Order: sequence, then structure tokens, then C-alpha cells
Amino acid sequence: MPDCLKKIILIWACLFLVSCAARQPIYIPPDDVSVPESSKNDVPEEDETMYPPEPEIKIQRPSPRELASRNLMDQAVMMLEDNKPDESIRTLERAMNISPGGEKYYYLAEAWYMKGNLGQAKENNSLAAIYLKDDPKWMNLVEEQKRRIEELSESN
Repeated sequence: MPDCLKKIILIWACLFLVSCAARQPIYIPPDDVSVPESSKNDVPEEDETMYPPEPEIKIQRPSPRELASRNLMDQAVMMLEDNKPDESIRTLERAMNISPGGEKYYYLAEAWYMKGNLGQAKENNSLAAIYLKDDPKWMNLVEEQKRRIEELSESN
């Protein structure tokens, strides 16, 4: 299949996913929903001030742009697994143009590392560390990647 046809199909798929995500209905409960007496708390009124109110849980749905960017990142990760760093870099750069993020920098560093371009790998690893500094799971991966990059640059 020609590359231009692959690109057209990929762009169409991304646009389709974005449009599907934008059309997802959101359920909003009515304001006048009553709570049955049996489910109300049995705490006496004078003791109600002792207990803090329940925190409101808000679920933030990703925007269509974030969904499209995540989809491209997932494709790029599969390309890395197939040992195709050049294609992965192009796809990750497109994902970054839509919505930048630390995971994308991490995978860009991984792709540049696979290509042997340690300068680019180190730069993207540093950016990943900035974006992901508050996520211990990702920071472990970023630190491990940094160690591998430094080991390879010392051996060269």
C-alpha cells in the first residue's frame, strides 16, 4: 500500500475518532433528585458539624484533541515495538503538535535512543522528567531511561 494512502487512512481514522469522542452524550442528573429517607444518615443534627462534608468527585473527560494525541502516541509505541523508530518519531511529533505531554517525550527519547542519537534522546528524556515529575511510576521509567542513555554515551 502506498505511503500516501496509509497517511490518508490514518488521518481519516484520527478525525473519525475525534468526531466520535465529541459526540459522546453526557448524562447530567436532574437537580430535583430526592434521596429516600432510608438512605439518609442517622447522625443527629447537633453532631452533623463534627463530620466534614463528603468530597465531590468530578470526572474530567479528555478532550477530543487529547484523545487524538493519545491515539497517535499508542500507534507510535507499537511502531517502537516493531523496531521502527523513524516512523515512531514522525507519529509522536504529530501527537505533540496536537497535545504535548510527558509520556510522548519519554517515547521520543526512546525512539532517538533506538536510532543512536543520544543528544536528542537526552533532551527528550529531560523534558519527560519535567512533565512527569509528580508521577512516581513514570519517573522510575524516566530515570531508568536516563541511566541507559548515559551508559551508552559513556561507552561511545
